[in-house]
Amino acid sequence: MFLREEARSSGNLHHFLHMAALKDESSLAKMLLKCGAPIDGKDERGQTALSYAVSQGFENTAKVLLEAGASVDSNMFVTPLHTASQRGNADVAKQLLHHKANVNAKDKQSKSPLHFACERGDKTMVEMLLNANADPSAQDKEKKTPLHAAVLRGHLSIVQVLLPHTAAPGWTWELSQPIPQLHLDRGEKQGYRHSVPGRTLLSHLCSIRCRTALTRNYQHGTVQDHRIAKAGKGA
Repeated sequence: MFLREEARSSGNLHHFLHMAALKDESSLAKMLLKCGAPIDGKDERGQTALSYAVSQGFENTAKVLLEAGASVDSNMFVTPLHTASQRGNADVAKQLLHHKANVNAKDKQSKSPLHFACERGDKTMVEMLLNANADPSAQDKEKKTPLHAAVLRGHLSIVQVLLPHTAAPGWTWELSQPIPQLHLDRGEKQGYRHSVPGRTLLSHLCSIRCRTALTRNYQHGTVQDHRIAKAGKGA
């Protein structure tokens, strides 16, 4: 209540809109916007009210700001969709995509929202971003793609989702072959080389000691679902 009265009497509506976003005060945010608060105003950290609402996962306040016309890509590098993807806020990310957020925006490290979702192993977010036409081949400053990000963290379920979107034309994939039967040479030719010279993504799967590895399957058009077992059991 005090915050509402203070906001009404203060000329610094920009500051109070940020506070409303941080406290999930959606009704206060509406009032401030009606009073003329700049919806995309930035604080000393370069953050907008929408950025704060998204960072806290406050879906209701984010919705109010988006419906009032908040810019979904107002930050120069880290966009609200980056933040939602990094924190696993699927509901907020869905709203941002509905309001035409740039699904392939890059941050200072040239990472896209899909990179962050793959790093977290967030299958729901990964599928949502891919369905919104996220680029699975996007590279960050270290030339790593979202597929690299998933492999390096051992997120095999994410690798399984990504591979149909990244395989070269005419290739399909399955998670089935044990590591001793794995052939790495063609993996290098298809461009899935790890940033360490001579190492492919497939070789890295071996190094993280997963008994299930990636092989090409010429006959089947779908990625089969196989349970992942750790190498410590009989490897």
